[in-house]
Amino acid sequence: MPSTTIPIAWLHITGYAHDWLSNEYGGSVRLYGKPVVSIAHLSGAKDILRMETVDDMAASEDSRLAMSAMRMDCMEAGIALSPETIRRMYGMTAEQLKMFVPIECPKMALTKYGVLRPWNRTTTFGKRQAMALNRLLMKNFWQAIEDYNTALCEAGKAPGTAISVIEGFCEKTGTGEIWIEDLRREWQRRVARRKPKPKC
Repeated sequence: MPSTTIPIAWLHITGYAHDWLSNEYGGSVRLYGKPVVSIAHLSGAKDILRMETVDDMAASEDSRLAMSAMRMDCMEAGIALSPETIRRMYGMTAEQLKMFVPIECPKMALTKYGVLRPWNRTTTFGKRQAMALNRLLMKNFWQAIEDYNTALCEAGKAPGTAISVIEGFCEKTGTGEIWIEDLRREWQRRVARRKPKPKC
């Protein structure tokens, strides 16, 4: 079981953003092979991290959007011992567990009724909080691809196709080939929705 004094919670993030998150915001502390991601410096992140949290072990609903350090430890141990039991009892598979990323959290957490308490191993993001964090990180992820594309255009090296943009970005960020096709499709959708169309 990993040990760390950093207050953390685990956030569900689309798989193709994991490598970029690790490269951009990951530190030296690793939990289950994943670097703890520090995002408090991002615009808007502090306000989101100050939103109401929940006690993961006392919460009545499991949103699948976030987990506390304690729940993740339990899930990892359970998957290692009996994957079928964890799937049957909690609806969680090893593959689904891999979609969670450890996020560094504030020392104090806003709990129910506006009470501030130290962030502990059972504290996790509330549903609204988890959704807002996910939106923020994915917005920055797609902006990173946009910035990469723009930099190529400005350097006179405009990629000819969407796949060229994505392949170059994945190579730069260490993103696995398994995600290239999913990224290409989503990037093309985003480019198609833009008005006016980009110059390159």
